[in-house]
Amino acid sequence: MRPKTIATGLLLAFVALSIGVLVGKELRPGATRPAGVAPPASRTAQAKAGIPAPRVIAYYFHGTARCVTCKKIEAFAREAIGESFLDAIKDGRLEVRSVDYEEPENEHFLDDYRLPSPSLVLVDPRMTGPSSWKILQGVWQLNDDKPAFFAYVKDEVGKFLGTHGG
Repeated sequence: MRPKTIATGLLLAFVALSIGVLVGKELRPGATRPAGVAPPASRTAQAKAGIPAPRVIAYYFHGTARCVTCKKIEAFAREAIGESFLDAIKDGRLEVRSVDYEEPENEHFLDDYRLPSPSLVLVDPRMTGPSSWKILQGVWQLNDDKPAFFAYVKDEVGKFLGTHGG
């Protein structure tokens, strides 16, 4: 075979595989859920337990393999939120969760919140659509400056909680 024929065959196989993956994602359960909506199973479990849904969830989304910076960002975020919003956490207005988006039941979060990489995301699970969530992209730039990181997270969570947590 000629190299051009082989290259053409490989490209066609790649395109076919890509289309198959996209179709598979569209057909999987939960694929039609609007962006920003928490998975129904988590709400159902909370309701059955008699726990009111939090008004704001601060998710730290990460992959299974985690680098030192990813772990540091999660720890800083938990610490900053815990120190600054203890009352909101205690009264149920705010909750902090870590989610591995590579686990099959969590893969939908990649699409739901358009995650570019491990991310800290504020979510109002009572709402739908892009205005119901916000990715705090600045955590990556500020991870080597703890005071600036804390100030950024405190400010962003405070604004989001003020808009969505009332």
